Amino acid sequence: MIPAILLAVSNAALPPVLVQGRAEGLAATVITAEPLLQERPVADWLAGAPGVFAAERGNYAQDTQLSIRGFGARSSFGVRGLRVYVDGIPATMPDGSGSLSHVPLASLESIELLRGPFSALYGSNSGGVLVFSTRSANGHEPLRLSVQTGSFGERLLRVQSGHRLGDAGLRVDASTWQQTGWRPQAAAERQLLDLRLDQQGLRLSFNALRQSGDDPQGLSRAQWDAKPFSTAPPALAFNTRKTTDQWQLGAGWSGGNAWAGQRQVRQWQSIPAAVQAPASHPGGVIELARNFAGLDLRTHRMLGTATAVLGLAVEGQWDERKGFENFIGSQLGLTGALRRAERNRALGLDLYAQLRQPLSAATSLQAGLRGSRLQMRSQDHFTGNGDDSGSRSFATLSPMLGISHRVGSGWSLYASAGSAHETPTLNELAYRSDGSSGFNTSLQAQQSRQIEIGVRGNGLELSAFSARSRDEIIALGSVGGRARFGNAEGIRRSGAELSWQQSINAAWDLQLALTALHARLSDGTVLPGAPAQQAFAALGWQVDGWRAQARLQAQSKLWADARNAAPGFGLLHLALQREGHNPAGPWQLRLALDNLFDKRHAASVIVAEANGRFLEPGAPRRWQLGFSQSFL
Repeated sequence: MIPAILLAVSNAALPPVLVQGRAEGLAATVITAEPLLQERPVADWLAGAPGVFAAERGNYAQDTQLSIRGFGARSSFGVRGLRVYVDGIPATMPDGSGSLSHVPLASLESIELLRGPFSALYGSNSGGVLVFSTRSANGHEPLRLSVQTGSFGERLLRVQSGHRLGDAGLRVDASTWQQTGWRPQAAAERQLLDLRLDQQGLRLSFNALRQSGDDPQGLSRAQWDAKPFSTAPPALAFNTRKTTDQWQLGAGWSGGNAWAGQRQVRQWQSIPAAVQAPASHPGGVIELARNFAGLDLRTHRMLGTATAVLGLAVEGQWDERKGFENFIGSQLGLTGALRRAERNRALGLDLYAQLRQPLSAATSLQAGLRGSRLQMRSQDHFTGNGDDSGSRSFATLSPMLGISHRVGSGWSLYASAGSAHETPTLNELAYRSDGSSGFNTSLQAQQSRQIEIGVRGNGLELSAFSARSRDEIIALGSVGGRARFGNAEGIRRSGAELSWQQSINAAWDLQLALTALHARLSDGTVLPGAPAQQAFAALGWQVDGWRAQARLQAQSKLWADARNAAPGFGLLHLALQREGHNPAGPWQLRLALDNLFDKRHAASVIVAEANGRFLEPGAPRRWQLGFSQSFL
């Protein structure tokens, strides 16, 4: 680990098994935990990862905006087009929708990031893969109390501990957090409990989340120019907000993973009462109750000198979705009359195989194949305004091939190619592309073909890629509060990524990351939601219990649609940490100053926002002060 910088990124040769593990000779990056990341948002963990765009939008009703090489950029809330795992449990549902809000960042050991063709080995909807791994439960972690305060009403209390239960180890991480936010109608609070038990190769986990967040929504360019930290009147009038309750159980062993859980969401939107007048309108309040479960089994075999992985994955989600009016009489922002009731399900069955064959002492070949079948069904139980039931079935086959070759001392070359697929989510199938009610039977799965080449060694990685998509799923805006999606004829993505880290001397370290993305629709317009250029630099220092780092983060213009874009920006962040020891045990004191020069900027955009309120303001200058005490 590189202790003095915010991110420790490893590009060294990794073990060969890819599925639920790491990949050698591919565009794979490992981000290891570092003390200066304590209590920082996930966007900070990913800031120095090449090819990744992660925006802390200050809106906890909508989650972090996340894309990899432009895949997932269309999402206005949650995660789309990417596969996310936490200790082997998918945070991506079978239909391709996902969330990051339950990730126990303070207990992480590493994040593995996979870009490029071999991402498809994790299944459909895998334009990139993020694997979050928490520390193993050895039972010997001391009791640790952490508190944090900061700008905009931020408060945090966390308790972590380890316990021995016979020959098993248990790790506990419990926290409560809140903020008022840097805009009106942006308050949020979260309670998170994460438990992990390890015993002789078996891992059991339990995670429970309760989160509520007001939704300040976006601003038009005129509103942002006049008052960059204001909130649009509809958000205030309707008290837009969202609550989430989720729990999940998981088990992992050398031959696979199993999981089950529930998620409940209620969201109040700002759709005007008059717009909800038609009998077919679903209302302005969403209520979702979801059950999900899955099983992923795999076996490792030696076939002569080759290493093979064969696997079977079965997963499902079962949703009960209701819609209500968001008013009662003249009172806005309440839960009114029922306007929608349906049961949805998505069932997936996947078979996959991976082979790694050494061709010589320095060269190895990797091949993979994944077949997926996804069945999606919506059953309308509110048929007084017509029956909007429907079903879709998608079958995909994704092959991939790669080769790596070691040259010199610590250097390797690699190349890979493959195809991938992305199916629409249940939410994207909810309405027809013209905005009318009814299950969307015309929206197709997108297909892409990718190639990449790269070189890595001695702390440096340079990669170049090209991807062509057919029937790319794009946001078409909304009609009467209904989000519409369609297929584009094709999108071409190409780009280059560079990451480099170097120890200057015993006290100083430097890290750089550059990303260039050229993504265009068939008509020449820019793919919205992903910046064309990103740059990251971190200078770290460590000596005698002191740690410090300066981090520079910059990005180019960010398009929301063909006409509207957020301007580019550059920000400087500073962090300082002091470590010591008292009679109780070790302690840490942390101070962070974000956006040191108070640069006005839009952290993210809402893609295809129909009302022109597409800008989401980033935080002004802010501070955080945290203290942690361990008790031995």
